[in-house]
Amino acid sequence: MKLEFNFSAQTAEPVHAQIERFLLEQMRTGRLPPHTRFPTTDELAHQWRVGHRCVQQAMDHLVAQGFIERRRKQGTFVKATDRRMVIGLVIGPKLTDEPRYFQRAIFDHLRGDMRQTEVRHWTYRLYDSLSNLGSKEDFRQSHEFQRLTEDCQTGVLKGTIQILMRQDIELAKQTFGLPVARFNPPAPDLKTDVVLDYGDFGRQCVEFLAGKGIRRAVYFRTLTDEPDDLMDLEGIKAANAGKKLALEIKPLARQELECPELEPQWEEPIYRQVLQIIDQWERKKQWPEALMVSDDVVMRPVAMALLRAAGAQLDRLTVITMASECIHHHYGLPVARYEWSLQALVRELLDILQRRMEGGDAKGLPRKLTGHLAVAR
Repeated sequence: MKLEFNFSAQTAEPVHAQIERFLLEQMRTGRLPPHTRFPTTDELAHQWRVGHRCVQQAMDHLVAQGFIERRRKQGTFVKATDRRMVIGLVIGPKLTDEPRYFQRAIFDHLRGDMRQTEVRHWTYRLYDSLSNLGSKEDFRQSHEFQRLTEDCQTGVLKGTIQILMRQDIELAKQTFGLPVARFNPPAPDLKTDVVLDYGDFGRQCVEFLAGKGIRRAVYFRTLTDEPDDLMDLEGIKAANAGKKLALEIKPLARQELECPELEPQWEEPIYRQVLQIIDQWERKKQWPEALMVSDDVVMRPVAMALLRAAGAQLDRLTVITMASECIHHHYGLPVARYEWSLQALVRELLDILQRRMEGGDAKGLPRKLTGHLAVAR
């Protein structure tokens, strides 16, 4: 098979996005009918005189969206026409970025649930890398946003699930008028249908530490000062006041840890910051008995700093981090985990979307999810 593709070097659109757009057009017009077998990635790269990685990235994205499929020992094929309703999975961050464990896990659960739940007869298309587009003047001209816009306006999509979107993209998409279920970060003008109960995290941590007889703890906190993000502090305060615990897990007994944007070098500043805090503890001989960390990925550089500088104090330190059930990192030390169920999160989003697609009202919004404490062994 020979596919005539000529990429343009006169545009800001990446080569892999041009390839993806070209192949989608071939499939939509019938030039690439269902069950057509593609040449290998190497053959296409040679034929089009582009990099192997560009072709691979375009094909990976088309597989993730459900347009093509890879069959073991057979090759890559155009998928047959699907009669199921197509739901747009609109995810703000770029899923291939290394620190995006949480977003990738949500996507995997959504994809798996749609495959297993035949009652809904849904399938999906993925649209990611949208959270940074709002900072560009021409974000409406980006390949991903144009693809999303076209699929909404032409009736391909019957609904959308939005995960961790920015406010400007959210407002732009409201004009499409499709049923939507949202899981977004707390922000004054950003809607969300499901929230994580950070207050329960604070309460359960206090109760757990009190049960161990611990009287002083430090909280490494990466949440914002938005009202919904303050629930953890309210939970800590309420648990201490209600039980009258002799615990210093109050604002005066915790450390603020500002987490920079998750970029390739994001761990280094956190690691250095924690080392400085540990040095202060050592010089003043005022080590806490416990640490709380509000993010399991941030727990990685925190653990590295502890392993380097804590010494004998490490054996006497109880550590708790906020986490998700299906995501596990190696820390090199015992860490208790307050775990969210991403499966429960996904089921709430799918239920809300289904009710809205059927013209009903999803009551009790936003729905609040609580987690549970899994003690380190």
